[in-house]
Amino acid sequence: MPTDALSRTALGAAFLRARESVRPERERLFEDPFAYDLLPSLYDSPLYRAFYHLLDLPVIGSTMEASLDRQIPGVVGGILGRTCFIDEVLREALAEGFEQVVILGAGLDSRPYRIAGVDKSHVFELDQPATQQYKRTRLQNALDVLPSHVTFVPIDFEHQELANTLTTAGFREDVKTVFIWEGVTQYLTAEAVDATLRSVSDIAADGSRLVFTFVHGGVLDGSVQLGGADTLERFSERGEPWVFGLRPARVESYLTARHFRQVEQADHETYLERYFKPVGRQPKIMEIEFTVLAEVDVS
Repeated sequence: MPTDALSRTALGAAFLRARESVRPERERLFEDPFAYDLLPSLYDSPLYRAFYHLLDLPVIGSTMEASLDRQIPGVVGGILGRTCFIDEVLREALAEGFEQVVILGAGLDSRPYRIAGVDKSHVFELDQPATQQYKRTRLQNALDVLPSHVTFVPIDFEHQELANTLTTAGFREDVKTVFIWEGVTQYLTAEAVDATLRSVSDIAADGSRLVFTFVHGGVLDGSVQLGGADTLERFSERGEPWVFGLRPARVESYLTARHFRQVEQADHETYLERYFKPVGRQPKIMEIEFTVLAEVDVS
């Protein structure tokens, strides 16, 4: 993906969070009051705002989601499920007194502004400069004043060293931190993923947490058939090809070698049982992506 382009997948995820926020309260997984504000200005037109509110109607909203799922089977449920899981991880860390939050490849993530209590921590948003500038402009329009607890840190994960970039921005190595890395690793080289993980374990206090997503490595090499047959082609056509994946059974040893301890690995069944069924929903959820919670273990 060009470094001066706004990710289409980031826009798609924000759109789905906005759509979720207008569902009937009894079946809503979460509410994201900033998702709509983070979408491009073209969404501010009266015509689009009217369309957006029509998504609250069951038939129209379901038809839109079905269209997305035809392109990538289960993508809607997968993105919503991982959102809930990561929200849960962040809330638990904040409740336990974690003082820092680092969002790697923040994109249009709105957690620094919508999660209760996050303003008591110091949040670092790391992303490409162009994406950050776009986001800051949209947030400025929505909030008037950007929150003081958030520090925006421009970075190119393929070419810049994470530890130095963070410490220069004011990151403290002596306090527990929760790191969030959502929907990013599949777009990076194996070398960049490895370097990022090693940087995190080098600078984070023992017991800090990392929650990140990855795609099944077997999908990339064709040895595992999950999801739509043309999923990889679709992302390549968008200019966002998948280049990195992990085998779920090998993640624990992969993390151990980089000074992490795997705590939990969530998949489509986790999302279904923990989040969707309690509100009476049973969507199709993609099986090609996983979310992992790990702790920094420097012992």
